[in-house]
Amino acid sequence: MNQISANLSQDNILLDVQASSKKRAFEQVAQIFEDQYGIARATVFDSLFARERLGSTALGHGVAIPHGRIPKLEDTHIAVLRLETPIAFDAPDGENVRLLVCLLVPESATQEHLDLLALIAKKLSNEETRRKLFNVETTEEVLSILSESENEPNNGLDSEVDLKAEVEAEADAQVEAEAQVKAEAKADPNSNLEDNKNTDA
Repeated sequence: MNQISANLSQDNILLDVQASSKKRAFEQVAQIFEDQYGIARATVFDSLFARERLGSTALGHGVAIPHGRIPKLEDTHIAVLRLETPIAFDAPDGENVRLLVCLLVPESATQEHLDLLALIAKKLSNEETRRKLFNVETTEEVLSILSESENEPNNGLDSEVDLKAEVEAEADAQVEAEAQVKAEAKADPNSNLEDNKNTDA
Protein backbone atom coordinates (compact mmCIF):
# COMPACT_ATOMS: atom_id res chain seq x y z
CA MET A 1 0.00 0.00 0.00
CA ASN A 2 1.20 3.51 -0.81
CA GLN A 3 -0.18 7.00 -0.19
CA ILE A 4 -2.49 6.72 -3.17
CA SER A 5 -4.14 3.43 -2.24
CA ALA A 6 -4.48 4.59 1.38
CA ASN A 7 -6.83 7.33 0.14
CA LEU A 8 -8.52 5.54 -2.78
CA SER A 9 -11.19 2.85 -2.70
CA GLN A 10 -12.48 0.74 -5.57
CA ASP A 11 -15.89 2.41 -5.20
CA ASN A 12 -14.26 5.72 -6.17
CA ILE A 13 -13.19 4.48 -9.61
CA LEU A 14 -15.42 4.81 -12.68
CA LEU A 15 -14.40 3.47 -16.08
CA ASP A 16 -15.38 4.54 -19.59
CA VAL A 17 -17.70 7.30 -18.46
CA GLN A 18 -19.52 9.51 -20.94
CA ALA A 19 -18.60 13.18 -20.43
CA SER A 20 -18.56 15.76 -23.19
CA SER A 21 -16.59 18.46 -21.37
CA LYS A 22 -14.48 19.29 -18.33
CA LYS A 23 -17.64 20.56 -16.63
CA ARG A 24 -19.47 17.27 -17.20
CA ALA A 25 -16.46 15.29 -16.01
CA PHE A 26 -16.26 17.33 -12.80
CA GLU A 27 -19.98 16.74 -12.24
CA GLN A 28 -19.33 12.99 -12.36
CA VAL A 29 -16.41 13.33 -9.94
CA ALA A 30 -18.49 15.48 -7.59
CA GLN A 31 -21.19 12.81 -7.60
CA ILE A 32 -18.64 10.17 -6.52
CA PHE A 33 -17.50 12.24 -3.54
CA GLU A 34 -21.07 13.06 -2.52
CA ASP A 35 -22.15 9.42 -2.72
CA GLN A 36 -19.14 8.08 -0.82
CA TYR A 37 -18.49 10.80 1.76
CA GLY A 38 -21.53 13.05 1.84
CA ILE A 39 -19.62 16.06 0.51
CA ALA A 40 -22.03 18.32 -1.37
CA ARG A 41 -21.59 18.07 -5.13
CA ALA A 42 -21.62 21.83 -5.53
CA THR A 43 -18.81 22.17 -2.98
CA VAL A 44 -16.64 19.64 -4.81
CA PHE A 45 -17.41 21.10 -8.22
CA ASP A 46 -16.63 24.66 -7.14
CA SER A 47 -13.40 23.60 -5.44
CA LEU A 48 -12.11 21.74 -8.49
CA PHE A 49 -12.95 24.61 -10.83
CA ALA A 50 -11.42 27.18 -8.47
CA ARG A 51 -8.10 25.38 -8.77
CA GLU A 52 -8.54 24.95 -12.52
CA ARG A 53 -8.87 28.71 -12.96
CA LEU A 54 -5.29 29.06 -11.73
CA GLY A 55 -4.12 26.88 -14.61
CA SER A 56 -4.96 23.54 -16.16
CA THR A 57 -4.21 20.48 -14.05
CA ALA A 58 -3.63 18.40 -17.18
CA LEU A 59 -0.15 16.88 -17.28
CA GLY A 60 -0.18 15.98 -20.95
CA HIS A 61 -0.38 12.57 -22.65
CA GLY A 62 -4.09 12.22 -21.85
CA VAL A 63 -3.97 12.53 -18.04
CA ALA A 64 -4.94 15.20 -15.51
CA ILE A 65 -4.88 15.56 -11.72
CA PRO A 66 -7.72 17.91 -10.74
CA HIS A 67 -7.62 18.77 -7.05
CA GLY A 68 -9.30 21.03 -4.55
CA ARG A 69 -9.50 22.03 -0.91
CA ILE A 70 -12.63 21.39 1.11
CA PRO A 71 -13.41 23.29 4.33
CA LYS A 72 -13.90 21.05 7.40
CA LEU A 73 -12.78 17.97 5.47
CA GLU A 74 -10.88 15.67 7.84
CA ASP A 75 -9.33 13.15 5.44
CA THR A 76 -7.85 13.20 1.95
CA HIS A 77 -9.89 11.41 -0.73
CA ILE A 78 -9.07 10.32 -4.28
CA ALA A 79 -11.36 9.40 -7.18
CA VAL A 80 -10.45 8.10 -10.63
CA LEU A 81 -12.47 8.79 -13.74
CA ARG A 82 -11.61 7.21 -17.09
CA LEU A 83 -13.60 8.66 -19.95
CA GLU A 84 -14.97 6.85 -22.96
CA THR A 85 -13.95 9.77 -25.17
CA PRO A 86 -11.07 12.16 -24.34
CA ILE A 87 -12.04 15.78 -23.68
CA ALA A 88 -10.35 19.17 -24.11
CA PHE A 89 -8.46 20.18 -20.97
CA ASP A 90 -5.99 22.90 -22.02
CA ALA A 91 -3.18 20.37 -21.70
CA PRO A 92 0.42 21.56 -22.25
CA ASP A 93 0.79 19.22 -25.23
CA GLY A 94 -2.67 20.02 -26.62
CA GLU A 95 -3.78 16.39 -26.21
CA ASN A 96 -7.28 15.73 -24.92
CA VAL A 97 -7.60 14.08 -21.51
CA ARG A 98 -9.06 10.64 -20.92
CA LEU A 99 -7.90 9.83 -17.38
CA LEU A 100 -8.58 12.03 -14.35
CA VAL A 101 -7.11 11.24 -10.95
CA CYS A 102 -8.93 13.66 -8.66
CA LEU A 103 -7.84 14.69 -5.19
CA LEU A 104 -9.74 16.38 -2.36
CA VAL A 105 -7.77 17.57 0.66
CA PRO A 106 -8.56 19.39 3.90
CA GLU A 107 -8.38 23.16 3.62
CA SER A 108 -5.47 23.20 6.08
CA ALA A 109 -3.41 20.54 4.27
CA THR A 110 0.05 21.65 3.19
CA GLN A 111 3.09 19.45 2.57
CA GLU A 112 1.07 16.23 2.77
CA HIS A 113 -1.09 17.50 -0.08
CA LEU A 114 1.91 18.41 -2.22
CA ASP A 115 3.63 15.08 -1.53
CA LEU A 116 0.57 13.09 -2.58
CA LEU A 117 0.10 15.27 -5.65
CA ALA A 118 3.73 14.69 -6.61
CA LEU A 119 3.35 10.93 -6.15
CA ILE A 120 0.28 10.82 -8.40
CA ALA A 121 2.07 12.91 -11.03
CA LYS A 122 5.08 10.60 -10.82
CA LYS A 123 2.85 7.57 -11.35
CA LEU A 124 1.17 9.11 -14.36
CA SER A 125 4.46 10.22 -15.88
CA ASN A 126 5.36 6.58 -16.52
CA GLU A 127 4.38 5.63 -20.07
CA GLU A 128 3.76 1.97 -19.22
CA THR A 129 1.56 2.92 -16.26
CA ARG A 130 -0.51 5.21 -18.48
CA ARG A 131 -0.90 2.49 -21.09
CA LYS A 132 -2.18 0.05 -18.48
CA LEU A 133 -4.60 2.56 -16.97
CA PHE A 134 -6.00 3.38 -20.40
CA ASN A 135 -6.59 -0.28 -21.25
CA VAL A 136 -7.45 -2.33 -18.15
CA GLU A 137 -11.05 -3.48 -17.89
CA THR A 138 -11.79 -3.48 -14.15
CA THR A 139 -11.67 -1.01 -11.28
CA GLU A 140 -9.75 -3.62 -9.30
CA GLU A 141 -6.94 -3.48 -11.87
CA VAL A 142 -6.84 0.32 -11.74
CA LEU A 143 -6.54 0.22 -7.95
CA SER A 144 -3.81 -2.41 -8.18
CA ILE A 145 -1.76 -0.34 -10.66
CA LEU A 146 -2.01 2.81 -8.56
CA SER A 147 -1.22 0.84 -5.39
CA GLU A 148 2.14 -0.42 -6.62
CA SER A 149 5.11 0.65 -4.53
CA GLU A 150 6.37 4.19 -5.12
CA ASN A 151 9.86 2.67 -5.16
CA GLU A 152 9.18 0.95 -8.46
CA PRO A 153 11.66 1.70 -11.31
CA ASN A 154 10.72 4.67 -13.49
CA ASN A 155 11.37 3.13 -16.87
CA GLY A 156 10.03 5.27 -19.68
CA LEU A 157 9.64 8.32 -17.47
CA ASP A 158 8.60 11.27 -19.58
CA SER A 159 10.52 14.47 -18.88
CA GLU A 160 7.74 16.69 -20.27
CA VAL A 161 5.22 15.25 -17.83
CA ASP A 162 7.78 15.51 -15.02
CA LEU A 163 8.30 19.18 -15.80
CA LYS A 164 4.57 19.87 -15.77
CA ALA A 165 4.30 18.03 -12.44
CA GLU A 166 7.01 20.25 -10.99
CA VAL A 167 5.24 23.37 -12.24
CA GLU A 168 1.99 22.03 -10.79
CA ALA A 169 3.60 21.51 -7.39
CA GLU A 170 5.16 24.96 -7.52
CA ALA A 171 1.81 26.54 -8.38
CA ASP A 172 0.19 24.82 -5.43
CA ALA A 173 3.06 25.85 -3.18
CA GLN A 174 2.48 29.45 -4.26
CA VAL A 175 -1.21 29.14 -3.45
CA GLU A 176 -0.22 27.73 -0.04
CA ALA A 177 2.06 30.68 0.63
CA GLU A 178 -0.53 33.25 -0.45
CA ALA A 179 -3.19 31.60 1.71
CA GLN A 180 -0.85 31.64 4.70
CA VAL A 181 -0.07 35.33 4.22
CA LYS A 182 -3.79 36.14 4.03
CA ALA A 183 -4.49 34.06 7.14
CA GLU A 184 -1.73 35.82 9.06
CA ALA A 185 -2.97 39.22 7.94
CA LYS A 186 -6.49 38.38 9.06
CA ALA A 187 -5.23 37.10 12.42
CA ASP A 188 -3.15 40.25 13.01
CA PRO A 189 -4.57 43.15 10.96
CA ASN A 190 -2.32 45.65 12.75
CA SER A 191 0.79 44.06 11.26
CA ASN A 192 0.02 45.54 7.84
CA LEU A 193 -0.55 48.95 9.40
CA GLU A 194 2.86 48.81 11.03
CA ASP A 195 4.44 47.84 7.71
CA ASN A 196 2.74 50.77 6.01
CA LYS A 197 3.95 53.17 8.70
CA ASN A 198 7.51 51.96 8.30
CA THR A 199 7.26 52.32 4.54
CA ASP A 200 5.90 55.86 4.81
CA ALA A 201 8.71 56.80 7.16
